[in-house]
Amino acid sequence: EAADESHRQLISFRKLADVAAHAQTKVKASSGGDGAAPLYHQILDWKKIAHEGIDRFTPDEKEVADYILSFIDDPKELHYVTQHLRRFVSTLQRIPPARRSTDKLLELGSLSHLAPAIKKYCGYSEVHCADFWPAEEKTVRQTVTQKHVAVGHNPESHSFELHNFNVERDKFPYADGQFHVVICCELIEHLQSDPMHMLWECNRVLEPEGWMLLTTPNIASCRAIEGLLVGCAPYLLAQYNVRETVDQHNREYAPYEIGVALAAAGYEVIRLET
Repeated sequence: EAADESHRQLISFRKLADVAAHAQTKVKASSGGDGAAPLYHQILDWKKIAHEGIDRFTPDEKEVADYILSFIDDPKELHYVTQHLRRFVSTLQRIPPARRSTDKLLELGSLSHLAPAIKKYCGYSEVHCADFWPAEEKTVRQTVTQKHVAVGHNPESHSFELHNFNVERDKFPYADGQFHVVICCELIEHLQSDPMHMLWECNRVLEPEGWMLLTTPNIASCRAIEGLLVGCAPYLLAQYNVRETVDQHNREYAPYEIGVALAAAGYEVIRLET
């Protein structure tokens, strides 16, 4: 859905740019007198080729992508995961591998289809999952089973403990230093008040030499700058959602802001990628 919205935004940006061109509104070149193309057109040229690698996987990456998809048969979920496969594969590539058989990993905002891949490709025999939904139950046992397997192979099944709690307000139901890795992917932008409680709690449940992997849309991306240059909002997914408010992006961040927030929560930032 986010990818679809991004595509719709891009179309609307270009329509606005066409209107501006007919009105003879000109964007000055980013440097004077050297023949450089206007910044907006440089961004458009980059976007024409930027998507080419999104669906291009190496053989090893293709194996991972197919494994993730093999657990899904719901059409809506399949559409979402297919749209985000590059991000999921890139996330798995960045998870520090387990060092010992006792290492544990926590996935916040859990996507059940990703947990089996974390076990298989990152070496974690114990993956804990967390999400937030309106119910009295605080812990459920979730089992995911492969829906698509090669002829002659038995489908895999994996069970995970899924905890229900609000990362912005609740104390995480885990002991201090319980996890080697916490992953927080595409979650921070959905928080409604303040991310610091979540970041502090993630720090608490990490072991002293543990790792946190956080991903979120970049409000300073070329796509966002393109929108600003033609008078549009830079957000990726900020429209109101009256039915499911948790699905909207309440705050999108620039890379520098993420680094500052992590440092304030006691982390040493090893790598900040865009």
